[in-house]
Amino acid sequence: MFYNIKNNIGVRIMDKTLEMAQLINSVSYNLDILLSRKLLYENMAITEFKTLLILFNEGDTPIQEMARKVFLTSGSMTYIANKLVNKQFIYKTQSNEDKRVFMLSLTEKGREKIKALILFTEPIIEDYFSGYTKNEKERIIKILRKTKIQ
Repeated sequence: MFYNIKNNIGVRIMDKTLEMAQLINSVSYNLDILLSRKLLYENMAITEFKTLLILFNEGDTPIQEMARKVFLTSGSMTYIANKLVNKQFIYKTQSNEDKRVFMLSLTEKGREKIKALILFTEPIIEDYFSGYTKNEKERIIKILRKTKIQ
């Protein structure tokens, strides 16, 4: 339950928007925990996995944009990117248009690694959402896509 304080009196209300935000956050957090445990066997952090997955799905991405997508500061993202460069999964290149911008790109080794990791983590994700029918999953996807992504 959520509480709204008005005129210094606690008025109990159920704010559906706030409840929805909390539930989405909770689902995301729980899935991250489950995946993190599995990824430990592959010597991979969840943010490294997400970075590779985004590059695999979306292609070359500026480091600042990647930081936003994986909810990291630019400094933390640089650290993660450097770890992935050292593992030879990605490479960084400086933008020709703006020398302050660095692009992240998958190497062939990184492409093969993320393909293997997708297969490795797929059973966890399937199990996590196994309580939903195909139609329910499609409805949830449709509803969530209406949400503005900043």
